[in-house]
Amino acid sequence: MDFNRLQEFVMIVDNKSIAKAAKELHISPATLSARFRTFEQALGITLFEPGGSKMSLTRAGSLFYKDAVKIVREYQI
Repeated sequence: MDFNRLQEFVMIVDNKSIAKAAKELHISPATLSARFRTFEQALGITLFEPGGSKMSLTRAGSLFYKDAVKIVREYQI
């Protein structure tokens, strides 16, 4: 698993937006979106509910987020 993609996932959830997370990361939203799609495919699970204007985590996404936050926080120290 790519740690950078894990950090990006946490940033997307925390910002509730790919565009806002991309701005913080100093990359384009299109780049972040493409990276995220590839990450999600590699995991083999859907992290966000499809469609809709709000970014809502799936049940699997919520569980994954909790673990992702722990990992990211642990390695940022």
